[in-house]
Amino acid sequence: MYGEGKIGSSPDEAGALMTTVLNDMELGTARLQAAFDALADHALVDNARIGAMGYCFGGAMVLHMARIGMPLRAVASFHGALGSFHEPAVGEVKAKILVCHGAADSLVPDVDITAFKSEMSAAQAEFTFEEYDGALHGFTNKEATARGQAHGLPLAYDAQADEESWASMQRLFNAVF
Repeated sequence: MYGEGKIGSSPDEAGALMTTVLNDMELGTARLQAAFDALADHALVDNARIGAMGYCFGGAMVLHMARIGMPLRAVASFHGALGSFHEPAVGEVKAKILVCHGAADSLVPDVDITAFKSEMSAAQAEFTFEEYDGALHGFTNKEATARGQAHGLPLAYDAQADEESWASMQRLFNAVF
């Protein structure tokens, strides 16, 4: 998503790269579309049966893909940002949406949760919003606790939330695929 194979090696670098994309969502959307098209055009892919999943920034991006009506059957966002770059019209969201969110995630403001739910309801999107008690941002990443401590960030791995969220995604994907 950052272009030219770039990856963030620190929270500051990853944040700067992410902000660059978020500040130019036209380019971000083009990159998402290019990735979708490459996958859909692959000979081994049934392009009527594509889903997407993402974590953190990736979670925000799969939600964006759903919001703009990409022909996905389902998307699952794990501890992803919920802010919107596109407010979908009624019927525009084609994908079934699963949001897996840590109830103690201070990196995703409550106002964003309320706005997301309102936006999805207004668009008549089919979505499920799951919150995991006590779970912080990064709850699926086994390295989150150490990274949070090293960088002074509110991150932590939560085995139960990780397991429950993965099972929820599997149920969603099994239902649509």
